[in-house]
Amino acid sequence: MGLLLVVLGVAALFATCVVVFVMLRRNSPRMHHYQFAHVILPKLLFEDPASVIIPLITDSEEIEPRGRDYLLNIWDFAGTHTPDGRVVAADGLSYCPEVLGSPNTTVIFITTPPPELKPEAYFAAIAFDGPGLALGTPRLLRYFVLEYHGAKDGEPLTVVGEWQESAGQPLYTNHGPVTQANHASFRQRVRELIGA
Repeated sequence: MGLLLVVLGVAALFATCVVVFVMLRRNSPRMHHYQFAHVILPKLLFEDPASVIIPLITDSEEIEPRGRDYLLNIWDFAGTHTPDGRVVAADGLSYCPEVLGSPNTTVIFITTPPPELKPEAYFAAIAFDGPGLALGTPRLLRYFVLEYHGAKDGEPLTVVGEWQESAGQPLYTNHGPVTQANHASFRQRVRELIGA
C-alpha cells in the first residue's frame, strides 16, 4: 500500500510538471525568433560591427540579395541552435538601410517574421556612423528591437528595447512603448533615441 502511494505521488508530480512545462512553453517566446533578434544578431554586431553591417550596406535604400542571404544564414543558424526545437519560417525577413539625420548616421531596419509571443521582435535596428565604421571605431553603434508584449482590446502592446555591450556582457534597456506596432512608429522612436 505504501509503495502504491509513492508511485501515485510520483505520477501526480510528473503530471503536474508536464502541465506546467506545457503552460510555460505556450507562453514563452519561440526561442528561434528570440535568439535571432535578442541574442545572436546583437552578439555578432558588438563582437565585429563591420562583419554584420557591411553585408547589409547598399548604394541605395534598396535590399540587396546578398544582404538578405546574410540575414537568412543568421536566421537558419538561430534555428539550428534553438533549445525548444520550435523552428520558425523566415517569411517576411527583410531589411532596409536608411540615412537618418546626417549622412554619417545610418540605420539598418530589419523586419522579422511576425511575432506571436512576448518578447519576440517585430523589427530590429542597427544604428551606426559610416565614417567611424570605416575607421574601425564607430562613435555610434546601437541595437534596438520593437518587441511584442501581448495585446489589450485587440491592439498589440509594444516595447522598444535596446541591447548594448557592457564589459563584454549583454545589457538590456527598456525604452518604453510606441503608439503602434509598425515601421513608422519604430523608426520615429529610434530617431529620437539616437538624436537624429
